[in-house]
Formats: sequence, structure tokens, C-alpha cells
Amino acid sequence: MTDEQSIWFGEPPTPESLNQLLQNDAVGYMDMAFIEVGPAHLAAKLPLGPRTRQSFGLLHGGVSCVVAETMGSVMGNYVLDRERQFAVGLEINATHLNSAAGDGFVIATTRPVKLGGSVQTTETRLVDDRGRDICIARLTTIVRDRR
Repeated sequence: MTDEQSIWFGEPPTPESLNQLLQNDAVGYMDMAFIEVGPAHLAAKLPLGPRTRQSFGLLHGGVSCVVAETMGSVMGNYVLDRERQFAVGLEINATHLNSAAGDGFVIATTRPVKLGGSVQTTETRLVDDRGRDICIARLTTIVRDRR
């Protein structure tokens, strides 16, 4: 799938609408903010700080998974007719490649691997503010009909 081909059902979401939607959940608490919605990707920025670090001062691996689950679920739902269907996480796999520390930030970018049908897969790549790969996560969601 290329970035020129739009994946969104109807009008694509905007970073502002996504940030409004997610302001009262876990990633809102961690100050994650969507910064870009492309034809076939989402990008968000996450500050490194007390809300995202583990006790040794590094980005918590679970935080990387929360970010990937959120972004993959958002993507999975916005490619559907949300009045008829919804997508929820089924499995997540994350590989932590490098640690992130200090008071910088990470950028997370999510792209589709497979969309449509009853199972969807997305990949989220987190890089630090120096461009180093921090984590690559793959999320599989299952699509359900609303009743």
C-alpha cells in the first residue's frame, strides 16, 4: 500500500479531532498528541518525562505498547464505517531496539500492513528525537459488527 492511496473511510480524521477524542484516556494522560494524518499513515509525538519513564529513567516498554495499540486501533477504526463496525486489539508484538532517556520526545508512525476483512494489522515505529529506532510494534485488530 502506498502513501498516495487514501485508506480512510469518508473524510480522514484530523490530528485535532483525534487529540480531542483521546484526551481523557491513557495516551492523553501521557501527553501523546497526534501531529499528522497522511493518506495511509498516522504520526504522533510523545514527550519523555515522568509519565512515560520507568524507574530507571528510560521510556517504559509498556508505554510504547500503549502508543502502538492506540494508534493501530485508531487507524483500524477510521478505515471502517464506524456506524456499522468497530475494531479492537487482538494481539500486540513489540520489539524494543534501543532505549530512550532524558527529556526529549519520541515520534510514533503507524502504517497499515493489512486492512479490510475481519482481521487488520498495523505497524508502529517509534523513533527518538535523534532519529534512532526505539521500538517497532505490530498490532492485530479484529473487526466486529455493531449490534
